Amino acid sequence: MTMPVADFQGLGRPHAWVEPDEARYWLTAKDFEKVIDGLLATGRSFEVTFDDGNISDFTIALPILRARGLTAGVFVCADRIDQPGYLGRAELRQLIAEGFMIGTHGAAHVIWRGLADAALDREISGAINTIADAAGCQVSAAAIPFGVYDRRVLRSLERAGIKRIYTSDGAPRLSRHNIVPRHSLRNDRTLESQIAGLMGGNGLLRRTWQDTRLLLKALR
Repeated sequence: MTMPVADFQGLGRPHAWVEPDEARYWLTAKDFEKVIDGLLATGRSFEVTFDDGNISDFTIALPILRARGLTAGVFVCADRIDQPGYLGRAELRQLIAEGFMIGTHGAAHVIWRGLADAALDREISGAINTIADAAGCQVSAAAIPFGVYDRRVLRSLERAGIKRIYTSDGAPRLSRHNIVPRHSLRNDRTLESQIAGLMGGNGLLRRTWQDTRLLLKALR
């Protein structure tokens, strides 16, 4: 069984540039602390990731995680670097110095499946190069925007040197390949139920179904 991965988008009050349908994925700092402490209380290992590259990854998440001896993976949209509300080069490099992993979430936060070849290359290879230059590190992990992918997207990521591919398919599950499913935390569901589901409360049958469903997606 793969390590459970808790994914967050933003913390605190959503800034003006957050898309309206994404506001439900923002947690207050207090609720974020409750989730992290609840996960720690299980005694099991887990991973934390953030999507979009919001500045709250630095201003809110970093001190909370640092106080608990934890780090996280931060998946950045290349076109948003140094834009209002988002991480800049200085913050990215400080996160790396703190032990965080910086990955790609594409360039413009669009669905990759169905893009023309040139547009897909910009979203994958182009974004990787931009983020690597800004953060001063190698980029070998990607989080797929909106969790929408097919075989072509996966192959493009692997050709670009991506070793770990994070999705939004739910967790945990059984797996032997480089697709890493995550559980996206939301503010319209109870924290307790989300922690339970993340740490294995869905049962073996449901996890096996998740694994089968993801395999079918990857073979499209």
